[in-house]
Amino acid sequence: MMKLTQKLSIAALLIGLLALAFSAPANNVRAADDRSIYWQRWDVLINNIDTTSNVFHVRETHVLMIDVGPFNGGNREIPMDRVTGITGVTINDGGTTLQPYNQSANSCGTQRGIVCLSQSGGQQVIYYNFVRQASSGDTRTITIDYDVHGGLRSYPGGDQVYWTALAYNRPASVQSSTVTVQMPSGVTVEKFAADPATWQITPQDDKRTFIFKSPGNLGTTGNVEVRLQYPHNPAMAVPSWQAGDDRVQALAPLFGVLSLVLSGLIGIGGLVWLFMKYTSHKRGLPPIVVPEYLTEPPSDQPPAVAATLIHENSRTADVMATMFDLARRGLIVMEQEQHKGVLGIGSSTEFTFHRTDQQATNLRPYEQTMLTALFAGGTTRKLSDLRNTFYTTVGRIKSMLYEEVVTAGYFKQSPETVAMGWIGAGIALIVLAGLIIFGVASAKALSGISTYLFGPAAAIGFIGLAMMVVSGQMRSRTAAGEQESAKWKAFRTYLANINKYTDLKQATDQFEKYIGYAIAFGLDKQWIGQFSQVMTSMPNWYYPTYLYGPWTGRYPMYGGSSMQGLSQQGGGNFANWGGNSSGGGLNAMNNSLGEGLKSMNTGLATLLTSASAVMTSTPSSSGSSGGFSGGGSHGGGGGGGSAGFH
Repeated sequence: MMKLTQKLSIAALLIGLLALAFSAPANNVRAADDRSIYWQRWDVLINNIDTTSNVFHVRETHVLMIDVGPFNGGNREIPMDRVTGITGVTINDGGTTLQPYNQSANSCGTQRGIVCLSQSGGQQVIYYNFVRQASSGDTRTITIDYDVHGGLRSYPGGDQVYWTALAYNRPASVQSSTVTVQMPSGVTVEKFAADPATWQITPQDDKRTFIFKSPGNLGTTGNVEVRLQYPHNPAMAVPSWQAGDDRVQALAPLFGVLSLVLSGLIGIGGLVWLFMKYTSHKRGLPPIVVPEYLTEPPSDQPPAVAATLIHENSRTADVMATMFDLARRGLIVMEQEQHKGVLGIGSSTEFTFHRTDQQATNLRPYEQTMLTALFAGGTTRKLSDLRNTFYTTVGRIKSMLYEEVVTAGYFKQSPETVAMGWIGAGIALIVLAGLIIFGVASAKALSGISTYLFGPAAAIGFIGLAMMVVSGQMRSRTAAGEQESAKWKAFRTYLANINKYTDLKQATDQFEKYIGYAIAFGLDKQWIGQFSQVMTSMPNWYYPTYLYGPWTGRYPMYGGSSMQGLSQQGGGNFANWGGNSSGGGLNAMNNSLGEGLKSMNTGLATLLTSASAVMTSTPSSSGSSGGFSGGGSHGGGGGGGSAGFH
């Protein structure tokens, strides 16, 4: 099952992909290019303002610095939602006027020194090719001239110049910008402002020229809306777009309140609903009464099933517990071989699994799957051979464990299915939120109030993210499952505090009996560490070659009996063998066993860590990179839009 970080990563990836899909322009520089360009300056001059015909001229001066080239041209898109037309577009590249063509950017081609003009998606599209290719270290000055029709606002209390000077969406930073507005002679400016207010405004001595200076580097998103009000000219017709825009602006405060209320209802209501869903399966259940601890398993459920019941989730530890439990039952022997490096440097450990000749009977389906996959095609398998291949078996075993707890009546539905359902629903809400935001941002009729409508969409996305985060908590046990889980938790308490409840020296047999449960419950390090200090016998299923020599298919013979047989007869307690042999004999073996028991703590811990890492390892894969984002955006006035390079 997914961890929290994985869920958040998926959500972030979805949001990123949505943003990329909705905003990436066709002609911007791609991130994979390793090219670099920036605006040293982006200056704007607004002049030739005709307050009767409602026309003014705009000149954009772009001073481009090419860090890493080459670049072949650029593009500029100007929104048409707050103007009635844009004419007279000309492009100058370092003193050379580019040849204009009325055709789309996609059909413009690669001819040097041309500009293609078209209208698409409610924008005036300007796509141009440099006179010559711009290389690394070049400085290129591009001027874009055009006349704006119907861009002045008309009000009885005063007409207005209201213009967004730069492109909102651009692939490179603007280090500095100056916007100059030259009002016609005889027109007195009554009010002037800049949004944001961080831009410095300097009225000139002629009282008709106003200079707006940027506060510094504007990055890739910094912009300014310049606004000047002057006496109303009744001869100027009201532009066709103004009435609708004014209605939208008048409703903006109401939309703001409604958006805030709706966002709160969605956000708070969604969280309350999630809480009600989370607690719904707890209501109406009979009271559960169990002892503080149980000294024996409350039922015959294997370790992996018990742990899946308690955690409501199957984990890699459950797979490891299954392997150790099968070994405890005499089906597997785990051989540990140590390889010492030169002068003790660079030593390594290799583990090998051996299938015994004991018949595999009464195995659960997931246990049979484990055994079959572990010894596919033979009776011996090195742990290292499972790398990048066994992970598929781990996934199948986890799914089969979910089936086990459903079959046992502990859950009505697979916990995995429930959790994935919540994750899927959360993803759907995040996608829906992205579609709403994209739709609102793209709708011309909503351009003045789009900011307020983003709140409800963000609240929907937030609830979707919350659903993904809490998906793991929505898996509900049945009444029988709650009762059984409580009992198994009491048994886990006993295992976790076994020093408190019993004398380990008198209970060494419990190490092998419950090693699988200790691993499944996350107590393996504590369990192995405690018992390795008091045990007097080596587990039958653990075979360190540094103690017994290479594995030959059976344990070594001592005094006419095999170690395996002696272990089965007397728990492998070689410490009770007297020192009657000479030349090492049993005393030497007894000393070696003592050292082996001390090393068992490290050996088994290493085995668990290595097996978990190897069995879940997956083949490496390669990824791909995306591109720069762009696209149109609207401010309070006309202008804005996007810009890019190719």
